[in-house]
Amino acid sequence: MLHISRDPCGILSPSDTARDARVDTLDVRIMRAFVQDQALSPLTTNFRASLAAVAKRVGEDEDTVRHRLRKIEASGFIRGWRLVLNPQLLGGGQAMVWFEVDPSRPKGDLAEGLRLAPGVLFVHACYDSLIVFLEYEDERSLPRILELVRRLSGAPEVFAARIPFPECHAVLTARDWDLLRALRKDPRKSYSDLAAEIGVSSRTARVRLSRLTAQGVAFALPLINMRAAPGGVFPHVLVWYANDRKREVDKAITARVEPYLWHRLHLMPYRSGDLWSCGYDLILPNMAVLTELVGWVREVPGVEKVRTFLLEEIFSYFDSYDEGLERKLSQMPTALPAARVREHRTAAEPLGRA
Repeated sequence: MLHISRDPCGILSPSDTARDARVDTLDVRIMRAFVQDQALSPLTTNFRASLAAVAKRVGEDEDTVRHRLRKIEASGFIRGWRLVLNPQLLGGGQAMVWFEVDPSRPKGDLAEGLRLAPGVLFVHACYDSLIVFLEYEDERSLPRILELVRRLSGAPEVFAARIPFPECHAVLTARDWDLLRALRKDPRKSYSDLAAEIGVSSRTARVRLSRLTAQGVAFALPLINMRAAPGGVFPHVLVWYANDRKREVDKAITARVEPYLWHRLHLMPYRSGDLWSCGYDLILPNMAVLTELVGWVREVPGVEKVRTFLLEEIFSYFDSYDEGLERKLSQMPTALPAARVREHRTAAEPLGRA
């Protein structure tokens, strides 16, 4: 369990004497370094960052970061990574959808039912609500998907916001598409294995992937296993504000929660006139700390509304995303021989419940 103490300024900080902590603020900062960079995009493009680069970012030596990363991986909390293409590359987008549920209702059954909605990637089961992350092919399809989610869930109303990916106007070659196919299930694959798979040198593979990530084409998404989660509570704190207050609100909240912030999700309004919002994914020691923190957030100038989701379990449905991505990739040009192409078009392995 996480132990904390309070400094004179009232900012939450880890206890230096806690010997039984399963996770601390350094673990959180290391996780954030691999999941999200400094940009506003929802995920990092620098998902192949070296340990030296991460160590520099978090202000620790490389051996310490290596040890902490091994601890996180050994715990099973992060059980793997998957490649995510910028949905703008193919004319689509992603959205976050949420709705309230009866806390006593079996959320696993409800999450399974939501698999019928196209493009569902994850369902986050929270105490009294569900959060659905989905990808849609074009703007016309999103309202239909939202209505289907509402009907499948039985919720009287669902709420949505768009997930902003960076603009992407990249023109990909056949070899680029081959590289993305090879990384689909293992975006952290070694350059030597990647090069052998697509028939280029390791240097060429490195250069091509660097160019694609710099253009905002590809991202990596961690698959979180809540059953292996460290002690504490995992809130997603969603904050709404007027667009002209975004910078100052986000700066104030981020400074306060930074030691416990492992992911930040900027969101765009679904409809014209809706408030802008941002979600903060935190690891906190207990409910008392969360209650105090949310009370402080409500008083931040510019904050219009705050909603707290207490994460209990994550249901991953990346198999359906993989199938759709494979279908799209199969329509793209390739520089590989026909036999090698057939190897890449094997069916995606179902992931099921995280």
